[in-house]
Amino acid sequence: MVYLHRPVEQLLQNIAQRGRSYERHITAAYLNQLDDAYARYFEQSKDQNTIVVLELEDLNFIEEPLHYERIRYLLEQPYIKGYHRLSVDQIRQAPVH
Repeated sequence: MVYLHRPVEQLLQNIAQRGRSYERHITAAYLNQLDDAYARYFEQSKDQNTIVVLELEDLNFIEEPLHYERIRYLLEQPYIKGYHRLSVDQIRQAPVH
């Protein structure tokens, strides 16, 4: 399982930039609840699953091909069962094919 994590503030900025009417009512409180729910799920299921969380912060893998290639490299690596959290610094330092 791969989870692309961004801080709530970044998510709210992305929502505002998109300007989609159906996203207008998404609040920071709701996004924080989702974040907490995912964290609980990952904690409960880490012994049965391989969970890779990428802390994207401000990385833009859509507009920055280098960011995409680094993320792709990390996702192609073998991971054992458990919880693996990769910081934005680890992503930025990942080699590129």
